[in-house]
This record gives sequence, structure tokens and C-alpha cells, in this order.
Amino acid sequence: MGICAYETTKLVAIRDARLASLRYIFVVAISLYVVVFAMLEEGGYLSSHQVVGVIRFSLEHPTKNNCDPSDASCINDFAPLDQLPYC
Repeated sequence: MGICAYETTKLVAIRDARLASLRYIFVVAISLYVVVFAMLEEGGYLSSHQVVGVIRFSLEHPTKNNCDPSDASCINDFAPLDQLPYC
């Protein structure tokens, strides 16, 4: 092979009605198996597991010196709207 040569795959069109029918029968049979048996009958897409762990999520407004917002002496530290880059 020369320096500019390369290999490629060859595409072949088979024009046989029996083979085409057999191919489509297999495609339909496999699709029906996946949809009907695996998904609907056995619920293969609905695997369930016990939940393990705890999630805690809280939001608090900004405060001066990062004090506790539930404390009465804590002061809010909101930035003015004209200083926010997204407003």
C-alpha cells in the first residue's frame, strides 16, 4: 500500500426477501421481549432499594461575623442591589 492509501469497510446491500423477513422477525421478537417480558412483566426498570442515610439541608441569610441568625443580636449583611453583578 502506498503512503496515501487507507482501508475501509465495504457496505453490502442484500436483496433477499427471506433474509429481510427473518431480520425483521428477529428485531420485532427481541423488542417485544425487552418491552413485554423484561420491563412490564418483571419490572426490570423498577428496582427498589432501602434508603440508607440522612440528608440535612438548610438555608440562612448572610449575617455579619457569621453569627447565628436565630440570635436576636445578629445583624443581617445583605449587599445593596447595585453592587450585585447579576442584577
